[in-house]
Amino acid sequence: MPGDLLRYLGGPQPYAVWWLLLAAVLVLVVLAWFAAVVVWTLPVERLRRSRVLGPLHHRLMARRFTRRARRIVADHGAGRIPAGAACSALRRTLRSFLRLTTGRRVDALPTGEFATVGLSAAVPVLRALDEAQFAHPQPQELAVASLGGEVERVIASWT
Repeated sequence: MPGDLLRYLGGPQPYAVWWLLLAAVLVLVVLAWFAAVVVWTLPVERLRRSRVLGPLHHRLMARRFTRRARRIVADHGAGRIPAGAACSALRRTLRSFLRLTTGRRVDALPTGEFATVGLSAAVPVLRALDEAQFAHPQPQELAVASLGGEVERVIASWT
């Protein structure tokens, strides 16, 4: 009688194919995550020199700083920041963009010396921002909006 019950016993069942697919997808996700962390933490100089990542990095930087300039103009238009502070923020945005895309330390560089380091395309906009911030006590909203457009134009045209 006990021998009759042995016919209901069988060997172990094989694994389902979807377990193998799930394991492969998880391995690919972990590898992609590691690659993303490595690329994300690369120094800007190495990203700029890379043939594959350089153009992508430049496009992302241009989009980021263009959005920042638009946000500054929108904040000024909504009355959240005064015109002088908006011009100062636009100037800081343009200088930060130039520093990150060219690798030159232009944060404290006087505007007149931009031509000596090959950044003469940004000089008219920086001078207009300086004039709007310091020469006039209260620049008009239209001037801040047009200066924001000029900053966006310089960022978009930078190669």
